[in-house]
Amino acid sequence: MKKLAVVFLALIEFSALAQTNIKGKVVDAESGVGEVAAVVQLLEQTADTPITYTITDSLGVFNLRTGKSGSLKVRIENMGRKSVERDFMASGGTIDLGEIPIEDDIQALKGATTTALKTLVKVDVDKTTYDVEGDVDAKANTVLEMLRKVPMVTVDGQDNISVNGSSSFKVYVDGKPNQMMSSNASQIFKVMPASAVKSIEVITNPGAKYDAEGTGGVLNLVMASAADKAAADGIYGSVSASADTRGGFNGGLFLNAQKGKWGFGANLNGGRDVNKVSVCNEQISDEMYYLSESEVDNKTPMFFGELNASYELDTLNLFTASIGMHSFGNNNLSIGGTEAYLSDALAYSYSSDTDGKWRYRGIDASFDYQHSFPDSKEKMLTLSYRYSGEPSSNLSTTEISDLVGITMPSRKMDNHDNTQEHTFQADYTTPLSDNQELSTGLKYIFRHNSADDDYYLASGSDWEFNSDGSSDYDHYNHIGAAYAEYTGTFGKFGLTTGLRYEHTWQNMNFHDGSSDNFDVQYGNLVPNISLQWNLAATKNIGLAYNMRIQRPGISYLNPFVDQRVPTNISYGNPDLEAENRHRINLSFNSFNQKLVLSAKLGANYCGNGISNYSFTKDGIMYNTYGNIIKNYNIGTSIFINWNLSKKTRLYGSLDTGYGHWKSEELSQENGGWLSNYMLGAQHTLPKDFRLSANIFGGGRNYNLQGYSDGINIAVLALSKSFFDDKLSLTLRGISNLNCGKMKILNHSEGDGFSYDSAIEIPLRKLAFEIQYKFGNKNVSVKKAKRTIENDDVVGGQNSGSSSSTSSVSQASGV
Repeated sequence: MKKLAVVFLALIEFSALAQTNIKGKVVDAESGVGEVAAVVQLLEQTADTPITYTITDSLGVFNLRTGKSGSLKVRIENMGRKSVERDFMASGGTIDLGEIPIEDDIQALKGATTTALKTLVKVDVDKTTYDVEGDVDAKANTVLEMLRKVPMVTVDGQDNISVNGSSSFKVYVDGKPNQMMSSNASQIFKVMPASAVKSIEVITNPGAKYDAEGTGGVLNLVMASAADKAAADGIYGSVSASADTRGGFNGGLFLNAQKGKWGFGANLNGGRDVNKVSVCNEQISDEMYYLSESEVDNKTPMFFGELNASYELDTLNLFTASIGMHSFGNNNLSIGGTEAYLSDALAYSYSSDTDGKWRYRGIDASFDYQHSFPDSKEKMLTLSYRYSGEPSSNLSTTEISDLVGITMPSRKMDNHDNTQEHTFQADYTTPLSDNQELSTGLKYIFRHNSADDDYYLASGSDWEFNSDGSSDYDHYNHIGAAYAEYTGTFGKFGLTTGLRYEHTWQNMNFHDGSSDNFDVQYGNLVPNISLQWNLAATKNIGLAYNMRIQRPGISYLNPFVDQRVPTNISYGNPDLEAENRHRINLSFNSFNQKLVLSAKLGANYCGNGISNYSFTKDGIMYNTYGNIIKNYNIGTSIFINWNLSKKTRLYGSLDTGYGHWKSEELSQENGGWLSNYMLGAQHTLPKDFRLSANIFGGGRNYNLQGYSDGINIAVLALSKSFFDDKLSLTLRGISNLNCGKMKILNHSEGDGFSYDSAIEIPLRKLAFEIQYKFGNKNVSVKKAKRTIENDDVVGGQNSGSSSSTSSVSQASGV
């Protein structure tokens, strides 16, 4: 028996020694960016039937294992790409094939039909990636308009963005958090050209390395400049400009330069959005009926720029730095009037003219040091620092006139708010084996929110300070975090699991004595796990669970009372607590040269959700926030891409499901079916003209106290490229489907009141864009593979909706 045991153990040991591990990374031949979801087959050199297979992960990395020895090869394929093969001799141990570049299949894509063969959407268990660069519409659209195409992202009729069913999300640029874009995503994306973006990643299941906050997830913009590969010295860039018939315009400059070990980059964008809106509000409170109408003229100027640099000291040490500056504003003129009725008789009326000027300026700066270890390039230490400053001001004057049956002074508010943030972070990643990896890290954030908001009432020809509507406070946050995350690949199975602990210390100081100062601290233990199974070379399923928290930001906490509309008053709540949301997803992905199908089924639940709500007192409607919501969502998100021919592509997506909201504090609950859809077609005409048509829309959106109607928008574009795709011209038209003004109806009701609002927006417009590219596209600025990621606040500066506010994307529940 002992001899048999020895022989058995020897056979096991021999079998293990005879195993060969094959690893590598598939990258785009031009940019050096990892190729996601490429099929990697292992074959004998004289055979066509694969021994085994896998697909590349989100970084383009693959791992294979085989017990066969001798002359073998890997064959790599992806849609619209040339097949690539690498031969090698297997005799046990590990074989690292390094980076394997893959190119477009020029013959298959001949005749300007590249976009008809490449898939636009790739889904894995943790994120969904939309290929903006591969979509012809990107040449003329803004980032906001491209987001309407991205699964699990909703842009409503007023251009409010929701991700994964929540307005609480963070925006990253090339893997780094961008507080400026997170706070003002809609306004900035309206004028940011989509041609500056390579792809948009919707990270729906952030792992332990991400901050625990951000219930909606993360929108990561991978810029056209982002590449993780050294390239020849030179310069590459592009300039673009566009204008529309409503008076809006934007332009951008993108530039990369490389000289030896140094890399430099610049991304500058600016523009103006113009919008005129008609608003009609009806309110019934007790026995009173209120009717107000106004015309609002908005002009939104914006500029932002980023400069970045990298220095590769040697193959093991990389230094990167960036600085971003941004300026954003809103000038609005509102002319309106209000009438109040009691038992069908006019009780009072007045006219109001508001002149508002809001300004937001900020700076982001970051520095990263990345060290790779000589025994393994996959073993890595990254040290990072980030600073963010976001001062804003809001000066608004409301002149009250034509008063009948009431005395009401004119009013003015002069607000100055600021958020400053310092972040220090250390990350360490080490391979445990050829197919296993462990990541750990520590993080500290110091965040200081301050507000000095003054409210004045007219007194004769002077303004008299009103302390009841003013606030002056400082809000300090100290956040410490530690995490560990494990990733492993075992044949057709993949596993990622992690644990993160965060501890928060907060203190609030009210300098005006309006509230008592207070201190609070709490800890959160946040787990995550995701599993992926490759059913076949082109099919996989995934299952993921995570828990996220969301801290309230300055606009939710600020107790300042906004009384610009005397019958409709808003203020924040400094007593808000962080909310917790649990989320589970099941995903399926299938693709081939003709058809791509991606689907997610998911559910989420929050028992202490932050929500805005309304109530009435003495005939006046008040709006504030509270941890008053118990909310669940369940639904599905589906995307289909069908390459009908080499010149024609049809595609579409659908998010649908059911959402339910309940508040014991308000004794209210509401629920309903939610849906959001996108249909599109792209076709290459003779002479290489490209035509695209898209329809976006959705049904009614629900929240705790009511709903808002959906929208239906049509977009038609015609584009043409010249001089080997260096010069592009695009003409684009957008309209509501009924060809008139877009009308958005909102309804809410509660104890003793009901409120209806109708907003009309002249949506129709024509836009023309020109873009020119120059230089060597292989030039790039290197990026650290790990860096600071702060996805932590709901209700940052100028954030106007709560994390539990209903949106069409909530239907997906994913």
